[in-house]
Amino acid sequence: MLNNSDEIILGIDLGTDFSVCGVYINGHPEIIPNEYGLSMTPSVVLFEDEMKSVAGSRAKGYSLRFRDSIISEMKRVIGLKYDEVSERVKKYFPLGLDKDEEGKIKILVNFTNNFKRKLKNEKQISLNINTNITPIILDSAFIIKDILNEGNCNLETKKELKGFYPENICAQILKTFKECAQKYYNKYINKAIITVPADFSNEQRECTKKAGELAGLEVIQLFNEPTAAALAYIYNYKDYFNKEKKLLVFDMGAGTCDITTLKTSYYDGKIIIKILSTSGDQNLGGKDFDNLLIEKFLEINNFNVDDLKQSKNHLLHYRLKVVTEKAKKLLSTQDKIIIHLEKFINLYFEDLILTRNEFEDLCKDLFEKSKNLIIKCVKESGLKTDDFDDIILVGGSSRIPKIKNILKEIFKKSEIHDEIDPDTIVALGAAILAGGKQINENEELNREFIIEDVVSKSLGIEVRPNKKFKPLIPKNSTIPFEECELFTTYY
Repeated sequence: MLNNSDEIILGIDLGTDFSVCGVYINGHPEIIPNEYGLSMTPSVVLFEDEMKSVAGSRAKGYSLRFRDSIISEMKRVIGLKYDEVSERVKKYFPLGLDKDEEGKIKILVNFTNNFKRKLKNEKQISLNINTNITPIILDSAFIIKDILNEGNCNLETKKELKGFYPENICAQILKTFKECAQKYYNKYINKAIITVPADFSNEQRECTKKAGELAGLEVIQLFNEPTAAALAYIYNYKDYFNKEKKLLVFDMGAGTCDITTLKTSYYDGKIIIKILSTSGDQNLGGKDFDNLLIEKFLEINNFNVDDLKQSKNHLLHYRLKVVTEKAKKLLSTQDKIIIHLEKFINLYFEDLILTRNEFEDLCKDLFEKSKNLIIKCVKESGLKTDDFDDIILVGGSSRIPKIKNILKEIFKKSEIHDEIDPDTIVALGAAILAGGKQINENEELNREFIIEDVVSKSLGIEVRPNKKFKPLIPKNSTIPFEECELFTTYY
């Protein structure tokens, strides 16, 4: 039972596509269900106006109607400067990106209150969001007559764009978790541990922390996602780790891919988790596989992929994103899929028939990038592939059969594990770490684990006159790490 004096610290996995929130309570970690009873909450925010927004499942339900008011994928650009974002990533944002005077990114949005429904008799009414009604979240085959019935009405909008910093948008997702947890446990909560990709830079980490603060949370620690997953796995199989083990965590979600190697040892009743190396790619994830399927479908139908950015085709784009994601998932259990779209206004589409082998050939460059990341991380760890005992799969995209086959080819002597749900394992790990910091929890949890993490990128300063980067703390240095070097002022 939860007492009023018990402290709760949230463990939040802030994801590109979905986010998950967990807590450590009554001696074990658990996932907090959202308002619809689901463990995963879409990382989506809908803006009605500058002061009012809706986040999560409710916001995603309006993706069809208010494409220009919906923001997702903000994790891809948090903490980055405008010039650091590739043209491919910019395409994830319907109205594009802007920048402030310092070059920091602002994501453009058009408020729902700018939309009008124009009826046949030219009478106009405002379209407002009723947050008391649960919207329908659509599956692969759908038609919303209210939107598609062009004979009766269509949507008009005035373009009055507003830019928001990514951390302000992420804060809405975190605020949703805070409110949901408070309601679920009937208790005030204001602390959290938030996970981040291992490859995040210091600027990206600081902006993630700021997002938590904007949501009314004291972020007591940022925790690398692969390390969190490893902690959840080790916690679940404590008895297995009574001797030295070497593990590799393969973490591929919707937008990022992280690889981490670690070694565990057992001493004086404690499991010591030492991170050896980490590597990642912030532009490699499940959405990239989906986009290749979309491009292939459009190619066989002689439809230009750039035309999808036009507002008149946003419904087509949405339908394609839904069916291609479902097709990708089906190819994990089936040998062949058919991507079929019903007639769209006056357009007819040829079906795309794809076998699993053809899908793997279509995505061969992405698989090769994944393989290179693994090899690089193993090399930096100082270990050989045969040294690893276990491989832990994390993130929905780790379920792709080809990913598992690549890992089996590289680690011939290792066991591959996905017994703990790859979608929630990171949040569970964050919750376990949070449990060790809660004042009400038994000291035993703190005594069980010691984590020695590493910096994922080299840290240093810019040295003039050549403006070269001078590394002071090398990548994969164990935290805490201290380095002292003397520099003089340049005039």
